[in-house]
Amino acid sequence: MWRNFAFHIHKRKPSVEKLIIHLEGEHNITIKSTDNLGRVIRKPGIEKTIFTEWMVLCRRSEFARTLTYVQIPEYFVWNNTTKVWSERKKGKTIGRIMVVHPSVEDRYYLRILINKIKGPRSYDELKTFNDVKYSDFKSLESMSEGARTATPYQLRDMFVTFLNTCFVASPKGLWEHSWKSMSEDILHKRQRILGHSNLELDDEPLQQYTLIEVEKLIRMQDRSLNDIKEMPKIKPVLLKELGNSLWNQEMDYDVAEEMLRHDSQYNLLNAEQRWKTILCTWRRGHRKNIPLSNHRIQTSLEETYRSPGSFFRNICTATTKRKNSSFTFNIPLKLTEDKLCNIKPGTILAELIEKTDLIIWDEAPMTHKHAFEALDKTLKDIMSIKNPHAKDQTFGGKTVLLGGDFRQNLPVIPQGSRADTVLASISHSYLWNFCHKFSLKINMRVNQDEKEFSDWLLKVGEGRPESVHEDEDDGYHDQMVNIDPSLVQETKDESLNQVVDAAYGDINQIEASQSSYTDKAILTPRNDTVDEINAYTISKTDGESKDYYSYDSFEVSETQSNQNDTLYAIEYLHSMEFPGLSSHKLTLKVGSPIMLMCNINQTKGLCNGTRMILTHIGERVLKADIITGSHIRNEVLIPRIILLQGDTQLPFTLRRRQFPIILCYAMTINKSQSQSLKEVILYLPRPVFAHGQLYVALSHVTSKAGLKIIKGEDSHKQKVKNIIYKEIFNRLNSHESK
Repeated sequence: MWRNFAFHIHKRKPSVEKLIIHLEGEHNITIKSTDNLGRVIRKPGIEKTIFTEWMVLCRRSEFARTLTYVQIPEYFVWNNTTKVWSERKKGKTIGRIMVVHPSVEDRYYLRILINKIKGPRSYDELKTFNDVKYSDFKSLESMSEGARTATPYQLRDMFVTFLNTCFVASPKGLWEHSWKSMSEDILHKRQRILGHSNLELDDEPLQQYTLIEVEKLIRMQDRSLNDIKEMPKIKPVLLKELGNSLWNQEMDYDVAEEMLRHDSQYNLLNAEQRWKTILCTWRRGHRKNIPLSNHRIQTSLEETYRSPGSFFRNICTATTKRKNSSFTFNIPLKLTEDKLCNIKPGTILAELIEKTDLIIWDEAPMTHKHAFEALDKTLKDIMSIKNPHAKDQTFGGKTVLLGGDFRQNLPVIPQGSRADTVLASISHSYLWNFCHKFSLKINMRVNQDEKEFSDWLLKVGEGRPESVHEDEDDGYHDQMVNIDPSLVQETKDESLNQVVDAAYGDINQIEASQSSYTDKAILTPRNDTVDEINAYTISKTDGESKDYYSYDSFEVSETQSNQNDTLYAIEYLHSMEFPGLSSHKLTLKVGSPIMLMCNINQTKGLCNGTRMILTHIGERVLKADIITGSHIRNEVLIPRIILLQGDTQLPFTLRRRQFPIILCYAMTINKSQSQSLKEVILYLPRPVFAHGQLYVALSHVTSKAGLKIIKGEDSHKQKVKNIIYKEIFNRLNSHESK
């Protein structure tokens, strides 16, 4: 019927201009079989195309020089007869650049460039970056750039990072290109070790000793150069210089210094905090899993085992200021109830675990129960090789100290319900029945005002303050908490200027140092708000900014199609944003605070959540000083690495090569957990949305005077939303020990 009445069977609005691209002198022309080729070649304008005339347009139009190729059809019209771009008078048209497969390398990289470069007047300008002209459209020289400013040790560390995170196509080629830069201090090290100041080394032994230093670094991450194809091998006679690097790392401490630390920490503990039960448990040989909610006790335990006469031979720490549990135990990123940790018997990590007496795991409540269960099954497998009875013991007979507070964040379940979140907690694992719980009740705050603030925080964390129930979601009521008026800062307008001023004052007067950003932060519930604050703040700071764009592609595997390149345009990949994944575009300045988004090297303090200050921004390598954790003031190199995002809702895995960082003038409440701050600006343009978020944000400050809350204009002045899943506490009380 529709066709009978001659109605339009399809509609396209606005119209789309197909934009071709080609290399210089390699455009296509269409001819008839009867045409004379000589005449065709001599035809006037045969060399002109819509692409080449774009560059001609940029030579004569200043406005065109402010646009990218894809933006040109919105403001100019292409006449295919005269081969000229002219100014658009009416109508609306958008441009779409033809798709190019990555296998056509030069044209593929050209397509990426023309989506970024504005107003090029020639092919040479398309190959010019920062006043340097390149021979083609592709260039990658991270190690060469690092060699100009970094120490040989830093270069070796970065080389290991490339091997572990960058899927290097030719490790041998990378080694041959960079080994000399990495070996510049090797001769001096050998002279010092052997006491022979006139020692000389040829290239072969120099390479071997450099390989030993690289092997030491890569073994700290439970890998070996033997696992990497094409890499040169260390001669067996030199392997005796290597030991269990993970064990050496755990035992690398000054006994006298740790004893002094222990004495000072232990004396600060009250009678309730002095971990007698843990000591008795270990001495009696009873292996227990002990949930504990005090970081000071955990720190004191670490220092005690390193002191003379320690009753612990070794402690393995996870999710502390030094390490991350997923990294320490190779816990799978995609967890299910049948998953195991990637720890093979006989490896360096397995040997370390066999020698371990106590495992300390901080922030346990926010970890999915499947992570603990994966470790439990893995430890049983490892320990049962020498002790068959370990198969029937929790965690293979190891004592595990779980630290954390169930008032804080619980496991994140994408698109999960309230029940899903609660059921994912360690308190709903089969392991919980083997746990002995200890809680601390003595308030250590001396000032009366601080005591009242502390008591109020506990009520917020447990959902107990006087409140008004307003909204209902899934049968549960949202709670509105009354806030002390002295904590609320009035908003004058909707701009972010007030938020930044409240936290940092005049941002350009702040010295780019550890103290400027370590003890203060802007906290907010959502990632998009964090991005807005960070973008606004860096735009207001002095100094030259530099933009970094990611290279995005698809991960190809047996289960995923290798035809995705023809199905999805590269611009679509660039537009994709995920929590925990660096953006396609990063804008950075020297002196900006940044946060690491993934685990790179835990032995150097480069773990997910580490905060740093940028000290140098190169083309392919960044330099930064660490400002949090136990590696404060250490200078580190950060290269671009490959990040994978396997969102289960996508039919592919995104592969993004980018610096694994974000700006952190502001951060989400979830990301800030476990950090103590002197000053917190809690910015709530929208309310919190998950259990414990408000409590985490409020409890970050060491004193009430350091907290300010800025809310949206349309919200209640003295009330904020609080979400507490009270059922999470039901299983805690039944396991409490005195």
